[in-house]
Amino acid sequence: MARTIGVAIIGTGFMGSIHARAHTLVRQVFPELGAFPELKVVADIDGPAAERAAFKHSIPRWTTDWRDAIADPAVELVDISVPPFLHQQIATEAAALGKHVYCEKPVGRTLEEGLAIQAAIHQAGVQSFIGLNYRWAPAVQYARELIQTGKLGEVRTVRIAFRTDAAAGPIGATYTWRFNREAAGAGALADLGAHVFDMGRYLAGDIDEVCGTTATQVASRPDRSRPEGQQDRDVTNDDTFGALVTFKSGATGIFEASRIATGTRSDFEFEVTGSVGALRWYFPHLNDLHVYLPQEDRRNVGFTRLRMSAEHPSQGNFIPSPGQPLGYPDTKVIELSTLMEALASGKPASPNIDDWVMTARALEAVPQRRWVKLDAIAASIPAS
Repeated sequence: MARTIGVAIIGTGFMGSIHARAHTLVRQVFPELGAFPELKVVADIDGPAAERAAFKHSIPRWTTDWRDAIADPAVELVDISVPPFLHQQIATEAAALGKHVYCEKPVGRTLEEGLAIQAAIHQAGVQSFIGLNYRWAPAVQYARELIQTGKLGEVRTVRIAFRTDAAAGPIGATYTWRFNREAAGAGALADLGAHVFDMGRYLAGDIDEVCGTTATQVASRPDRSRPEGQQDRDVTNDDTFGALVTFKSGATGIFEASRIATGTRSDFEFEVTGSVGALRWYFPHLNDLHVYLPQEDRRNVGFTRLRMSAEHPSQGNFIPSPGQPLGYPDTKVIELSTLMEALASGKPASPNIDDWVMTARALEAVPQRRWVKLDAIAASIPAS
């Protein structure tokens, strides 16, 4: 019989709401799981927001104190969806209380903070899971299956880009915590690059070397929260990054991201080229995977668009009929189902805090503007 996992959600913004929705839907979509979440408490520094979230998602209790939420004896899993400057404190205290940790990317503001969280989680012996939901699109899962089963032959090149105009303006031009290194850590590098580098590792394996650069093209932004009016504040993190990558397998890659790419709308895409075949995926068409496999007749050579259907990984749990599309929030439900199975079995699932540290080492290398061997970046720090 499936067991119940009591959950505390910390944060009620966009991502906290997406998480809460996934917690309520996962039982309906994946009834075969060995464990199911049960929302026990939601915390947000904004009391009215916490109260609204509790009502919206039928959560029995709300609080403005995250420590109160994670200390609740009914809570077994702490779901962290707040700005990165709070991640280390919440995750380490949750682990010390024996609670499992589910944290949105980027985990902390720096590699050092991620390592501190890793140390706390290992010391406590609890499970961890990181919110990197683009992995879970059925087309991405099928792409990985094709790569791992050798259908593409030897992977040779990987190109991944994430471009959005979310910070291009006019609304996106307004100053928020996301443009402050103290609150967010890196900018596009952390927010979008987390997905880019994780996807690279997910599809092509561990990364060996990185050579990259970052840039801040919009140096200041109007802060409309200030009572004296629209006074500009300096942007202290990056708007764009670009990187060359080598994988331990010998494959090479080109990675990039921008939060000020005018005319784009979460344009996340990858192309993987092997010695035999190739793949292309584009998030705005997340249900489609473009596949090239060799043909005997050269007149038939080219990419074929596959529409994901009930026969592809996890798609059938949502819609048993062929060809009906999924959306962005559904990837979070798939993500959460993986975490629930891990908690039911007691076996770690990926991406966990160890996976994140590998990605964070790559993010640490990008701004150095030289080739950096990731094995040369500190792999761990002592527990505090």
